[in-house]
Amino acid sequence: MQDTAADAQLPYGLGLMVTDGWLGHNGSVPGYTTEIRYLPERKLTVVVAVNQYTVSSMFWIQAQTIWGQIVAALYPGAQGEGDNVWNIPTPGVPSVDELNAQLRQTFDPNVPVAQRPLRVRGDAKDPDLTTRVGSFFTKFQLGFRVEKVTRSGSALYATATSDLPTGKSRMVFPLIADDGQWKINRLWACTYVKLVGESSPACP
Repeated sequence: MQDTAADAQLPYGLGLMVTDGWLGHNGSVPGYTTEIRYLPERKLTVVVAVNQYTVSSMFWIQAQTIWGQIVAALYPGAQGEGDNVWNIPTPGVPSVDELNAQLRQTFDPNVPVAQRPLRVRGDAKDPDLTTRVGSFFTKFQLGFRVEKVTRSGSALYATATSDLPTGKSRMVFPLIADDGQWKINRLWACTYVKLVGESSPACP
């Protein structure tokens, strides 16, 4: 079977997909995400399983992301065009304190939208999307402190400790390089918008 809806072909059959020559599949169920791929021309198999996943997970690193990083680092060129995802030009990596301040200002309801340092990637249909996400932090009295910033190709992950009324938890803010700036991952933002019962024209 082939999906040609968007001028793209994805050969698929017997539970296997073919992507840039790799045979395999990915998957997710509550608690896990997985990625398994085999490259016949190199007789190479790479498998990743991540044992932390929920639809509303605060921890935003999944098997597919890690799989891509491993292959790009250990087997350059093996992903074909997919390698470009990890090698595109990106902005400089902000320090922990810089990104912590940027995220706090971005989700602060008292800061005018035009003065917020970060935007959500693909927010053209809803420039006020950061306000909707910020309502999640306000509603649940959720404070946070960024403790680590990790660049992974064109992505940036801010690992933070969150302060809930019930105690502390770990969370990750995912950002992506776009037009020379770091922008908040739209899927992540839309997840939190839905958690407070809101909707946005920028969210599917």
